[in-house]
Amino acid sequence: MPTPHDPSSRIRFRRLLATAALATPTLLAACDSGDPSDAGSGGGTATVDPAPLDADHRRAAGLLARYEYADAAEALERVVESDPDRLDARVDLAIAVMNRQLEDDEQNALDMIEGIAAAHPDDLRAAYVAGVLLQRAGEDERAEARFRTVVEGDPTDAYGWYHLGLVLERERPADAMAAYRRAAEIDPYLRSAWFRIGSVAARLGDDDAADAALATFERLETNPRAVSVKPIYGRLGSKAMAAPHAIATERTPRPDGPIWAPPAPLPIDATAIWRAGGSVSVADLDGDGRLDVFVAGGTELGNAVLLATDDGYRLEASHPLAGIPDVRLAAFADIDHDGRVDAFLGRRGPDQLWLRSDDDAWRDATGEAGVGGGDRDTVDALIVDADHDGDLDILAIVADGADRLWNNDRTGAFTDIAPDAGIGGGAGSRRGLAVDLDGTRDLDLLVIRDEAPHLVHLNDRLWSYTSDDARFAALASADLRLAAAGDLDGDGVVDLVTADGGGGIDRWSPDADGVYQPSRLRTLDATPANLMIADADGDGVLEVVTDIDLGLTATAAWSPLLREPGRGHAVVVAPSVQTGPMLVDAGPGRFDFTAIELTGTEDATQSLRTNADGIGAIVAARSDDRWTVRTNLRPHAGPGQSRQPMPFGLGGAPALSFLLIDWPDGLF
Repeated sequence: MPTPHDPSSRIRFRRLLATAALATPTLLAACDSGDPSDAGSGGGTATVDPAPLDADHRRAAGLLARYEYADAAEALERVVESDPDRLDARVDLAIAVMNRQLEDDEQNALDMIEGIAAAHPDDLRAAYVAGVLLQRAGEDERAEARFRTVVEGDPTDAYGWYHLGLVLERERPADAMAAYRRAAEIDPYLRSAWFRIGSVAARLGDDDAADAALATFERLETNPRAVSVKPIYGRLGSKAMAAPHAIATERTPRPDGPIWAPPAPLPIDATAIWRAGGSVSVADLDGDGRLDVFVAGGTELGNAVLLATDDGYRLEASHPLAGIPDVRLAAFADIDHDGRVDAFLGRRGPDQLWLRSDDDAWRDATGEAGVGGGDRDTVDALIVDADHDGDLDILAIVADGADRLWNNDRTGAFTDIAPDAGIGGGAGSRRGLAVDLDGTRDLDLLVIRDEAPHLVHLNDRLWSYTSDDARFAALASADLRLAAAGDLDGDGVVDLVTADGGGGIDRWSPDADGVYQPSRLRTLDATPANLMIADADGDGVLEVVTDIDLGLTATAAWSPLLREPGRGHAVVVAPSVQTGPMLVDAGPGRFDFTAIELTGTEDATQSLRTNADGIGAIVAARSDDRWTVRTNLRPHAGPGQSRQPMPFGLGGAPALSFLLIDWPDGLF
């Protein structure tokens, strides 16, 4: 079993080019298309061992993601030669040849994919790739037929509608305009669609529409979430990307025993006079690769900084973050994109921002950043890329004043844009949550107030928010004390889980009209201290975890801690009057886990910019035909924010078979 600092169960994914790259022989980061349950249709014949062909296909998908088209094509040629019935591999081979761009490659790819599309008229990937190649060859009428097959089979494919517009534009500009508008409606970040709308509107004499569309096109220029269609892999939509199908693996049964160990004292090699009531956050504070614990106001001397050691934790009273008074919470992230953890401290009084220097020393950067905020009481904070510009912003939830949204100016300074963005409110805020509530692939904000109505701020993308959407009226008026978000059923739609003042735990989901409605999951004796959405037993299914599941009876703050990546989350509990910090460790009755650590990067030549921690990325992990979908955001109700990897339960399988990462700037 791995020790707390053993990296063998942790896999790091650095944002390189358009997607994550091959990490180990058994786990591939690549791309999927469409519904996760429809990831491929091929299969081995009775005389062909599918396992090595599955491995070669997954390897080829990784090579395509790294733009190594020739090697990918060679690998897929071997797969198809060994098993010509693998439809998904034949489509992917055409994609690889199309992107390789040797002499005659486009014609050869067209011949391949047209044969597939003719034999399999319901295969939308084949129809889409055929349409792209026909459009490049100037065969607009034939391309139109292929793209109509795509949009009729999948009306939500923005790229299908966009390409349909391209082949209609020359002869039927009004029809092309309708197709482009549908593409922009489905994906408002599809910058190319706005450009085509502006161009066609000008041609049709609609100057107002042209000006509005081109203004949107220009405003999206600096937003890395915006996507421009280009004739390269990863820029033509998911149907022009590799889709290796799931493989069956032998699974081991779940071990006997409880999922959680009984609460026990956190092993600390020092004594202290503990104080109750502090919040808990987790991060590697000293750069040794182990996760440390920060308890705001945890001792009579100040904050408890607990540095991980081989045997437990060491109370570091001399740490720069330990002596800062009146701290309510800590939010950790790599704010300045230098690869080191930084800390935003919410306080009773001016907040503080601490950055790590090149020599790994901590320094107070509050003055230069301008995030003090005055003499207020900050009760929660989140560090997210609120505007999808590739930099991390700070949402400060304030009990006795207006909430603040500190926009990162990329100069080391921050500006509070809450008043201009239409958020902020007045005194009375309690907790914050960043989540995509309306399914538009950007982060909306839920601010829980002491009393309803609560604030639901829907992100309008261009640095503004809407706060009066009727779909969330019931949520805004409900009795809410805590909220966390996650995809409980792996369907790609976020579920909101809340706790009320009577101990009721509700799940909020959109109905057929998109209106969020609650359904009762269970009722506890009282409001829990916290709740989180996590895969507790490693079966790949996310569950709601509260105090009662952890065996906690006192209402002390707690936070997940990935102490041993191969075992999934443990929980660290803040001190009470009677005891120091407690640990609810992973129990023996769990499947094994793996953990994913994301690292964003910036590459202007590829129009890529992702925040350093990949915060906001959506990670979908597949093991056989089981999917677990998680967003790299705070998995619990707070307060504060940790910086640690994301665990994924293997459900008895030896490894994940497929990983899709939707990075915050909108690329897969």
